[in-house]
Amino acid sequence: LSGLGGMPDLEGIFGSVGETFEKITDVESAKAALPELESANQKLQGLSSGFAALPESVRTKITELVNGTLPDLQGTIDKVLAIPGVGEILKPIVDQMMEKVAALKG
Repeated sequence: LSGLGGMPDLEGIFGSVGETFEKITDVESAKAALPELESANQKLQGLSSGFAALPESVRTKITELVNGTLPDLQGTIDKVLAIPGVGEILKPIVDQMMEKVAALKG
């Protein structure tokens, strides 16, 4: 869903978040991933804050994309957060991101 009047590319955001989480195997890689996750969180903030102003047809497409992509992404995130020591590092940013994603689920 790129090209929505300057809105961030949601598929790209989800894709990069998924790739980032797939690289996390321990505490050090979790710490290294924080800047990428912060960046994704900022993009999600922009998208979620402008969501209500979008035309209904666009909101519907975003909601369908989120609902179709989120289960797999959530599974990957849950596995990573279960790695010893990683949950403490990443849970705060993950919680912030999921709050924003929840606003896009319709």
